[in-house]
Amino acid sequence: MVLVELNTASAIVSFTKKLEEDSAKLYRELAEKEKEKEKEKERREMFLSFAKENRDNETIVERAYYGVISDQVESSFFEALDTEEYGIDTKRSRDLGGIVEIEETIQRFYLDAAERLRSFLPDVSNAFNRISKRRRKRQKMLLEVDG
Repeated sequence: MVLVELNTASAIVSFTKKLEEDSAKLYRELAEKEKEKEKEKERREMFLSFAKENRDNETIVERAYYGVISDQVESSFFEALDTEEYGIDTKRSRDLGGIVEIEETIQRFYLDAAERLRSFLPDVSNAFNRISKRRRKRQKMLLEVDG
């Protein structure tokens, strides 16, 4: 993955969208694989609900961002986030342990981004914190399925 510094709110929102889209694609693909296994219907439905929630997460972030953004705020810089720390490999991580790691990475990104945006865009920061909590619940659900 190419290192990109996320030093504007716009960059963080764009990277968020990529994380959500990439992980939604992974969950749709996993759900499709489970389709062939009748006894795994519950897992398939869980994966599909995660993919839908990812679309909802994108919408929440975009609404919060576009609802408060101004040129003055957007030009404000803060300590950059490095995408290298939050990259996910949806091609390689197909077992539940790998999926839990993806969720942990995305959750950590949401928490770190929320912290960076707190003083500039509190509404966006709050949205990121809410989604982080959802991601934490998702991790627990995945661990219960695995355990």
